[in-house]
This record gives sequence, C-alpha cells and structure tokens, in this order.
Amino acid sequence: MFELLNPTKAKLLDVVVLSQKNRQPDENPGAKLNFEVQLSADILDAFDPKLKSMLFMKGSGSEAAKQAALDGIPSASDMPNLTGIGMKVGKLSWSQELSGYKLVIDHGMGGKKSDLEITDGLLSNWRFIPKEGGTVIARMSFESANVTEAQFGRLAKMKSRDIEVKFQPPEEAQQQLAGDGKGDAWPFPKNGKAADQAPPQTTTTEVEKKKPAAKSAAKPAAKKPADKASAQASAATTAFVASATGSKAH
Repeated sequence: MFELLNPTKAKLLDVVVLSQKNRQPDENPGAKLNFEVQLSADILDAFDPKLKSMLFMKGSGSEAAKQAALDGIPSASDMPNLTGIGMKVGKLSWSQELSGYKLVIDHGMGGKKSDLEITDGLLSNWRFIPKEGGTVIARMSFESANVTEAQFGRLAKMKSRDIEVKFQPPEEAQQQLAGDGKGDAWPFPKNGKAADQAPPQTTTTEVEKKKPAAKSAAKPAAKKPADKASAQASAATTAFVASATGSKAH
C-alpha cells in the first residue's frame, strides 16, 4: 500500500477549487491538489510487484545512475538501470484510486500546530516517469471535499513551491498491515499462528468399565397344559380302574 509516513520533499503543481452547484452557503468547497514527488523505484511495489522489474534492471550503472548516487538521490537497490521499456515509456499513466488518505504538509518549525492537515482525501491520476539511477518521478492528484478558507489561503502561497508532505493511509489499513505479523495470536504472541485460529481441542478418551453380567436364577420351565382330549381320557381310565378294584373287593 502506498504511504509516505515521513516528511518527503514534493512540489505543489496546482491548486484547483472544486465547488458543487448545490453546495450550501456555509459549506466549504473541495480542493484538488496536484503534486510531483521524486521517489525510489521501490515505491512501485506498492502498486504492482512486477512494475519495477518492467522498468528497471540490474547493471553496473550508467553515468547518469552514478551521478544520481552522487547527488544523494535514493536508488532502487540493485536495479538502478532502465530497461528497454523504461527508456521508451516516457510517462506511464496508472489508473488507481486510493481513498481515505490524510495529507499533512509540514510547514515551519512550530510542530503539529503549524502543519496543514487535510483528511478524507482521494489519491488518483497517477503518472510515473522512470529515471536512471533507480528513481521515479511520481505525479498524483489529491482531492478532498472539505477545505477551509484558511487552508485555501495557505495552499495558494505554496503553489509551485517545494514543500514537505506526508500521505497517511486510512487507520484501518494501517491496523491491517500491523496485524499481518500476527504477534498477538492465541495463545503465544510470537508463534506465527493466525489471530483467529481457535485453540487446539483436547481429546479425552474415556474407558468404560464393563460390569460383569448379573447371574440370573434359572427359572423352571413352564409346564405346557395338556390338551383337553388327553385330560378326559386320563380321567376316564382312572375311574375305570377304581371301579374294577372295588368290585373285586366285594
């Protein structure tokens, strides 16, 4: 993500008043500020990781690159030379909008009290001009819908002059970048685990003790009732035997 957190030398090319037709009398107009900043080519990584290698390459360094190093201009590490594309592209337009930025213009020795701050800005209209020595001239526009009368007066005096600026991304984006280290992840701060990773689940294995089977008393088998015909025959036989025995006794 693009950011300039330290005061960086820039030139305020133009100050444009943006005023809507339906703006109320007590509402402040907006402003469009055009800047030019010379930066290390490393800044291109914030827009696309392949952009720098498309425009710059490794090499022993040309005379222009060596002169740039003597002038104190930051280089793109070990890629100071322009590629064939970098030599012929001239000015590269880049269509990308970055919202929620705060512009801080470091003005004077009075600290924050003398700084000019404009919040809720939109960065757009990017143009990159690659240079030998590993630097790029970046031009961009900063738009904000609420600029006070006092701020317009100060900006008018800065037009076409070199100033010190900072571009700070939204706080949410900064927190997200800071959270990428995942230093506060559970339960150890610096073990590299994701912050949203759930703690490991403990598996408990319970061994169920089997109770010996209860000895059940053997129940006598239920007698099956004899059928009706058999019962009648048995009774008749008993009566006949009893009758015959009685007759012999007399």
